[in-house]
Amino acid sequence: MASRVLPLVFMGSPVLRAAAKPIPKSVFASGEIARLAGDMFATMESSNAVGLAAPQIGETLRMFVMDAPYERAKRKAKKCDEDGATPSIRRVVCNPRVVQASSDEEFGLEGCLSIPGCAEQTPSLPHMRFIMPIQSTCG
Repeated sequence: MASRVLPLVFMGSPVLRAAAKPIPKSVFASGEIARLAGDMFATMESSNAVGLAAPQIGETLRMFVMDAPYERAKRKAKKCDEDGATPSIRRVVCNPRVVQASSDEEFGLEGCLSIPGCAEQTPSLPHMRFIMPIQSTCG
């Protein structure tokens, strides 16, 4: 089944304020998460974004997808495309749990698909380590 571009949820929607639910381990074997991840990547790419969280498409799940450009992750990047495309780190992250984070903040211009037309200098932690039960790279 081909991936679908899903409609985005915008600021003001209750799903964006709801606590995301963990994904049960039994769901991973069903292929449902893989299909959702494919749809999320298609939606993210159609919006020219680098990340998308499940609540942004109306799903209250602890899940996000990202495709970090090589420049953001030089040390861990793998060449995913043999056709000369820019290497990236493409990930599906489910049920993440932060286990270590740096205390210093870096600021960068960041936008959000759920708040169209808005980009702000946003603080972020430059180094973070998290664990998760499932992960997909170059997928």
